[in-house]
Amino acid sequence: MINYIFSPRWFYGIDIVLEIFSIIVVLLLTRYGYKLYGITKDKKHKHFSAFFLMIGIAFLFKIMANFDIYYLEVNSIQIANAVFYFESSHVSEILFYIGFTAFRFLMMLAFFGLLYINWKRKDGFLLSTYFIAVIALFSHSSYYIFHITMFVLLLGLFTSHFKRYIKKIPHDKGMLLTPLSFFMLLLSQAVFTAIALDLMLYVVGEMFQLAGFCILLYEYFMVIRYEK
Repeated sequence: MINYIFSPRWFYGIDIVLEIFSIIVVLLLTRYGYKLYGITKDKKHKHFSAFFLMIGIAFLFKIMANFDIYYLEVNSIQIANAVFYFESSHVSEILFYIGFTAFRFLMMLAFFGLLYINWKRKDGFLLSTYFIAVIALFSHSSYYIFHITMFVLLLGLFTSHFKRYIKKIPHDKGMLLTPLSFFMLLLSQAVFTAIALDLMLYVVGEMFQLAGFCILLYEYFMVIRYEK
């Protein structure tokens, strides 16, 4: 079976719960983005909504990759003039491979899309999508490619939103929440690249990731409260 660097055994299942929480957060943001699109008809909000939905679907694929598919194989052995048949069970790697490939492709595409919205550039999207697909497919042979790519994308998002906060005078503390959330996600990817040193770093990375989505959730509720 294909193997990645796994978390400590006691953390099995807990990471799935955290990912379900992340799905709930991004679905709320998806709903909010689509609501803004309905009011303003600004395609930026529509794309924002679509990319956060993509993150939620990506987490679903990652959860799917944790489940094994078993299949039976009939084998035979001949002893003297008699042929004996027996069944043996095997674990299929296809669900694991599809799940992680889809997870990585959708995550990189979604965060690149969010970065693309901030850059306001109209060229190079298809070419970038191609490179993301290549990275997703070949990251199975190199664990670090995916996390390094995510680190670069999140660094771009953090920088973009933090510059926007700095330029806003007087400074609105609420605007600091978005770059802070991306900074937490940025740290999670940095930690994930070092998992080979200690499996506990996977837990640390998940905690940073959780913190990032919690800040986004808090920001969402602050916006909703303000609107009321």
